[in-house]
Amino acid sequence: MTYIMNSVKGISPETQKNLHFLALKVYEQAMRKYPEYFVAFDFVSYEDAGDLKSFANLVDEYFKDIKDVQPVVSYHAGESFQRSNQNARHAIQVGSRRLGHGLNLLRDPGAIRMAREKGVTIEACPLSNNLLGYVTDLNWHPVKCLKEFGVKIR
Repeated sequence: MTYIMNSVKGISPETQKNLHFLALKVYEQAMRKYPEYFVAFDFVSYEDAGDLKSFANLVDEYFKDIKDVQPVVSYHAGESFQRSNQNARHAIQVGSRRLGHGLNLLRDPGAIRMAREKGVTIEACPLSNNLLGYVTDLNWHPVKCLKEFGVKIR
């Protein structure tokens, strides 16, 4: 069994940096003690709560002087009604190995290509997407198209 530790996007990265740093410290300590179990760090919550770049910058800032632990990021991204939401693309650009949901990738062929080329895995949650109203008919879930485009699905 493996674990992804997280902090919540609803906590502003600018005004509540200390709370995110506390979560990152716990992740760092867990990585040192149990590296085989704690495989990644994520920021979770309502997708449009903030631009993913500001959260990714927190991870970079926290780990900038730590040389013996390399953080692995794995972001929830691309589960949004906003057409302008670019978090799925940004998550791939900052090195996320996995995207929780990735629904918005269908709006961005370049991001689909990046995901495929970098071997990013989409962690599909069709029932969650349906219950939250992002996909009203599971017969039309985007994961089917993403798989056809060669994106890894889990």
